Amino acid sequence: MKGLSVEKAFHTVTEAFQNCLKRFPVTVAFIFAFTAYLIHLTSISWTGEERLLFITGYYLSVGILLSLTLHLWSEEVKSRQAYNLPHTPCS
Repeated sequence: MKGLSVEKAFHTVTEAFQNCLKRFPVTVAFIFAFTAYLIHLTSISWTGEERLLFITGYYLSVGILLSLTLHLWSEEVKSRQAYNLPHTPCS
């Protein structure tokens, strides 16, 4: 019984990730890049002296938020445009 619930949970997580990847591909790319960047910082025991590493982290984190926000905003604009289309009467 427990193996079935773990398998179901894994399937649910996999499906959710695939949906996010289809809907927000740029954001997912930024998340992977930021994750790799943080792993790299952890591996070199970064203490904050190098300005370039700080700036890179800043732009990756802002890129995640900006890409997600712009994508959601564009979806909202498209849905509003579809909602405001003029209705043509059927002849």
